[in-house]
Amino acid sequence: MSTAELTIRIAADLEVGDTYHREPGYSVVVTELNPPTREAAMAHGEREVWSGGMWWTLLAVERVDATPSDRRVAAHLAAEQDGGVA
Repeated sequence: MSTAELTIRIAADLEVGDTYHREPGYSVVVTELNPPTREAAMAHGEREVWSGGMWWTLLAVERVDATPSDRRVAAHLAAEQDGGVA
């Protein structure tokens, strides 16, 4: 797993569990994504980002400010220790 997999630049890069910073002082944890995969979001052109009962429709290539989930970081660190095997 590369460091790039921890970088969230656009809406298509988001994963469930990531924290999406909507605006200063307002952040939400992503609970669902539609389409669910990066590849499907890129093909579809947009993505619904859900947090609880609220959602936002973003262009797949729309820049976002987000922080990877603890699970994502732990998987990245474990893969690094195993020599890059995820």
